Amino acid sequence: MRDFKKMQCWNLGMEIVGLVYELLERLPSSGIQKILRSRWDRSNVGLESRLT
Repeated sequence: MRDFKKMQCWNLGMEIVGLVYELLERLPSSGIQKILRSRWDRSNVGLESRLT
């Protein structure tokens, strides 16, 4: 399949990424939120790359 965005696994992965960002926004604004967000950013990019 040439268009990976039509794959179910890609769409599920993108949903997970969106949910993670929503959860991070709910955390109190503090140093720990910045650390977690940085780590989640890196892992989410990794997730997207692995799914493709």
